[in-house]
Amino acid sequence: MRALPKSAEFLKHWARRVNNASPCPSEQAILQHSLQYGSQEERKLCLYILRKSNPTPAFELYCKKFETIVFGGYSNQVDDCLATVSPQCLQQPKKPGQLVDDVAWWTTLLSAALSSPHKGAVSPSIGSWIFNYNFQGVPYSEDISNLLVDAFFPWAFDYSRFYSSLVRAGSSVSCVHGHRLCTFIQRFIENAPDNTSQQNYLRAIVAALESYLKTESLGPAYIFMGIRRAQLVVPEDVCSLLGEYEAKLSQRTLSDKVLRFYVQGIIGDSRKPPAIDNTTHIDKPYLTSLFKIQDFRALEDWSEFVEVMPTIPATSKQIVDICIQVQECLSTVPDTATIPIGDVLTALWAQVARLRHPTPAMEQLEKLLLCDQVLEACDESSEAQRIVAQLLKNCQAVTKTKPRLWLSFTKNIHHAFFASSRRKAFMESLVDLICNFTTAPPKATADYLMDCALSQALQKEGSHVFQDQQAEEGFGHAYIFDLLNRWTAEYAEDVKILMPELLKPWLSPNSAKLKHIFALYTIIFLSKHIQPSQERAKTESQLLLALSTEKSPRYRFLLEWAIVALRWDNDLVNSHFDPQRPFTPSTMMEENASPAFIVSLLKIAVSTSRHPSAGLSFMQPLMEILPTLCASTKVAIRFEALFTVILLMGIARKKHIGEIASNQIYINLEAYASSLLDSRGLPESRRLESFDATTDQTLATMFEGGYLSFDTGAHHYVKAEYFLKIPKGKDLPAQYLPLGDIHEQQNTSGGTVIPKVSNLGSVDTSSTHQSKAFALSDKDLGISTEPSKSNLILVASLVDSPYNLGGLSRAAEIYGCSELHIADIKAVTDKAFKSVSVASELHVPIKETKVSDMAAMLSNLRAAGYVIVGVEQTSSSLLLGNPSTKLPEKVVIVMGAERTGISGEILLECDMFVEIKQWGVTQSLNVQTAAGTVLYEWRRQWGDG
Repeated sequence: MRALPKSAEFLKHWARRVNNASPCPSEQAILQHSLQYGSQEERKLCLYILRKSNPTPAFELYCKKFETIVFGGYSNQVDDCLATVSPQCLQQPKKPGQLVDDVAWWTTLLSAALSSPHKGAVSPSIGSWIFNYNFQGVPYSEDISNLLVDAFFPWAFDYSRFYSSLVRAGSSVSCVHGHRLCTFIQRFIENAPDNTSQQNYLRAIVAALESYLKTESLGPAYIFMGIRRAQLVVPEDVCSLLGEYEAKLSQRTLSDKVLRFYVQGIIGDSRKPPAIDNTTHIDKPYLTSLFKIQDFRALEDWSEFVEVMPTIPATSKQIVDICIQVQECLSTVPDTATIPIGDVLTALWAQVARLRHPTPAMEQLEKLLLCDQVLEACDESSEAQRIVAQLLKNCQAVTKTKPRLWLSFTKNIHHAFFASSRRKAFMESLVDLICNFTTAPPKATADYLMDCALSQALQKEGSHVFQDQQAEEGFGHAYIFDLLNRWTAEYAEDVKILMPELLKPWLSPNSAKLKHIFALYTIIFLSKHIQPSQERAKTESQLLLALSTEKSPRYRFLLEWAIVALRWDNDLVNSHFDPQRPFTPSTMMEENASPAFIVSLLKIAVSTSRHPSAGLSFMQPLMEILPTLCASTKVAIRFEALFTVILLMGIARKKHIGEIASNQIYINLEAYASSLLDSRGLPESRRLESFDATTDQTLATMFEGGYLSFDTGAHHYVKAEYFLKIPKGKDLPAQYLPLGDIHEQQNTSGGTVIPKVSNLGSVDTSSTHQSKAFALSDKDLGISTEPSKSNLILVASLVDSPYNLGGLSRAAEIYGCSELHIADIKAVTDKAFKSVSVASELHVPIKETKVSDMAAMLSNLRAAGYVIVGVEQTSSSLLLGNPSTKLPEKVVIVMGAERTGISGEILLECDMFVEIKQWGVTQSLNVQTAAGTVLYEWRRQWGDG
């Protein structure tokens, strides 16, 4: 589209003299250019000119679509507008007298939308529309070509679109945007009606890509992938142009190499694709004569190797061969002291470090670093030990962002730890590795995942030119955790070094940013090796301190488990370790203690009670504290204490502790707790975080347990099934934690059912026995186990925000509503709901009434004697707060939707309306605040109702 840019002044002058005559071709070109590239003002002037020049419905519709799509900036309106665009808008030739049927006008609109000030909001809709458009039978058109190369490609080649669309499923990665782009180009070229159109489109596309090759390779790589899939005959001039591109292409990244691979494939050149390692090849005879290391015996020969090796740019395969030869030589030399092992390894590392894709070479170098001969040299030479430790750190640093390298590294570490007779030589390095791993484990970067997507796309096409890359860091993590799970008492001293480092982020506010769930996993694995009793008591105190301030539910669960694990592997009776220490009345009933901390202590107490050596002496003091906690004013403590009573009574019966199981006071307390919890039901969160130390201390619970569901943003780094793929040698030590039932964790996420109280016999409600000032009878307590009944019902089925519903639940419970109606009962499990409800859903009956059922439900309540009151601003609404406004005694309060209020259908069901008196100017209250005000006013007027 060739037209000189026109200024706004020119367009204003044109607009003043415009008449009803349709623009001539040159004027159309000016308008189209200004609409596509002009400013907002210039575009508006062009639309005015279009409307005035030919005021027909078709013109008006086009202008409205342009305004909605380009000026509006609202994606939902753009989607609705695009849905009404004719499917043939880019296929119809120009018709005389019908300007808006011209393809050029629609390509102008789409191009303008992709470059508008609101393109961030609307461009995804435009791009998706172009992706999905059926170009079947569209002949070559310069307008279509310009739309693609001038507007669509700049949008589609945006790196953020590729990276934000990466989808990962285990070790497989795909790029949704890249796949769509590749498929689109393939279909676009294949759907052209003839060879001429195909070749013309191909020329335009290939020519346009030249400007992107120096700075961007992802978009062109997927474009060429689509062209290759189309399998069309490439004209000679395009082949020549592609040949020029190939000569300019670098091989800095995998996408560069993929791009070059497809360019070569399209040309049909007989040359083989480039090797993965873009390095200069060494003259083979020279290489062979220099590196026949098996024949080296004298120190000067090794000195020659150390001197020459860093200067030769060897390939990855050559470095692999050299590492193998060095290891063979070390195994045959009688005295390794004659070999400068540290210098040899440093020279090899210099070669590996220069490779862009070092995977095979680094794997072999790691095996060399951890072989018995090198570790023996470390035992004999502190300098060799220092160099090996540094090189292992270097290897770990490289693996930080490359999961494939991390997997091979951990495999070699795992093998060396259990297979080498010289493992003590690298224990210091292993301790450092674990410390680094538990604070900042390797993680796949976006660039690495993008490489994985490209490499796996090639593999699916049957191409094995490039190494298949997998996002496998989880498998690498599993190797480290398996090593920790098989840690032996031989290295208990190393645990003393590790434990303070693992606990540091949880105890020091300055180190809190280093918190990572892997540190807690490691503490649990190593807990059995913490000796003696004094050391275990110190560690438990530190864990309790961390638990007292921790906010994250996931971390709290694992801290509780770590404390239980410390206790579980030891005799609680015949040791200097005091199991009762954290559960004293002064601790459990501390006024300023966090309710979450007291709840955690109760859970730990229950788990400890299940220990085989925990008997009456441990459980009796707990039972004496519980009645007071059951009457706590803090909901979380009260609920957990009631639940603990039931669990401890079940444990006492199982252990045949008659002093507790047969105690009538405790039986009455259990009956009360059971009836209350049965009527309210067990919250989902309590089911997910339940933990039985006798059965749940497994890898399945640790890595796939229900507690991980507390944080919706949590990443499940490791799957329990990964441990099944780790080779099991016959000499491996036994696992500390068994694998457990993987399918049970995946399907049910664990959970404990409230035990039913059976064979209670007659409960003596007149008993005068009390424990810790807790009255056991409901009458003395003044508490009813039945939900409170009142003449007040709150209906919030029109409210859809879980956050607002949580606030309404809180208000309904506070003001004693007999029922709360919502549209979807699942909302009570929503994180946003729970963040506001503070467990109020446990104390108010919540019923599901869908919006479609509201009218019938309200009609039934009216028949039962209730008056239906809508909270809505209408012409007949009464003002709350006026002395004359009296709410009915038996009332149903209906709240409207957050934005639209009460719908027309429900307005018809209301008997009266009220609104809240206001003094401000916003004329609106949040639905939670409005409901609380109305409910308070009803309680003020009617008291207990």
